[in-house]
Amino acid sequence: MDLAALIRHNADLVVRALENEASAREALVAALSLSALTEDATRALVVLARESGATWAEIGELLHVSRQAAQQRFGGAEMTESTVAGVKQAQQVVAHLGNGEFAAVHAMFDPLMSSKLSGEELGTVWQQLVSNLGELTGTGAPTPAKKGGYTIVDVPLTFAEAEMKARVTFNADGSIGGLYILNPE
Repeated sequence: MDLAALIRHNADLVVRALENEASAREALVAALSLSALTEDATRALVVLARESGATWAEIGELLHVSRQAAQQRFGGAEMTESTVAGVKQAQQVVAHLGNGEFAAVHAMFDPLMSSKLSGEELGTVWQQLVSNLGELTGTGAPTPAKKGGYTIVDVPLTFAEAEMKARVTFNADGSIGGLYILNPE
């Protein structure tokens, strides 16, 4: 699921629980996930606002903070074009994994990754994670980094039973050179 779909799904579950139409326990997990998703949405909207010409002063005013506070909190959101593309692609990878679309992830692999891990094997590994940790219920704000010629994006993952993170390493051409599911630091 993409960010908008995750927000919609979790918000709907919370509303249904408050109206006594869904399990409060499941909704509690959804409410916690909404907190992280709201932060992700705010970051994404700051990037969109900046791309459409909004100043830090305008963003600060909208968020009821100073220009400096807005820039300090979200200044890292301004990234190079390749980093923005890497973040979007990493979110897409996580969405594909969560939706069981393993062939779509495999199609993004570079030739070496593709030769070492098939889409079917990726699906088996993911299903083992889900059987141990429960379903993927949400994601957090991606953290990109540049190292050498690579863009590395960590995406926090919230499973029903544990927190993990996906680390996706992109080559300069945008293909996936590494995909890891790690314990959060």
